[in-house]
Amino acid sequence: MNSSSKQTVDRTPIPLISVVVPMRNAEAYVANCLNSILQDVYSNIEVIVIDDRSDDRSRAVVNSIADRRIQLIDGPGTGISDCLNEGLSKAKGSIIMRCDADDLYPDQRIKQQSEWLAKHPEFDAVCGSFATIDTKGKLIVEMDCGREFIEITNDLRAGATRTHLGTFAIRSSLVRKVGGFRIFSKVGEDIGFQLRVGEAGRIAYVPMSWYQY
Repeated sequence: MNSSSKQTVDRTPIPLISVVVPMRNAEAYVANCLNSILQDVYSNIEVIVIDDRSDDRSRAVVNSIADRRIQLIDGPGTGISDCLNEGLSKAKGSIIMRCDADDLYPDQRIKQQSEWLAKHPEFDAVCGSFATIDTKGKLIVEMDCGREFIEITNDLRAGATRTHLGTFAIRSSLVRKVGGFRIFSKVGEDIGFQLRVGEAGRIAYVPMSWYQY
């Protein structure tokens, strides 16, 4: 083979992405949740499931899924913010995502967001729209969170959220900068977290459906 026919092979490792999954009594849903994450064509992921003292078979369901990318850890049982922070403390990825144990990821969501952030280093996070589903995973409605690309940093700094936190892919440097979730937030921790990442970094909205709630 002469030099003109040789091709350069890019062996640059793709970034590790951490998906944090808070779980409490999600026996009926967590298998579908994890499978929706694990089937993504983007393979370099770790899925950190935080069992926040479930008293059903949630742990057994997670343990039955034979995939070494899953880590099952114990949550403190003191609220959703503490549970999420426990997951964040174990995350090693350069990008952080969240998926609640009764929700789903659409196909190729991880790949799409990782590629978008790689092409737009000026942004610290990207989010999108989402859909609502019933308890069997059947689509109810696609939410209209906006049909055009827009930077939403100023919206967040003004106290206005556009979408669900589950649609966000956030660089871990920004997560560390804001310090995780505030432990006094027993409800609405997702909204407060969105506002704080908007204060600390640049956030983009892309009109793609990236979460099923």
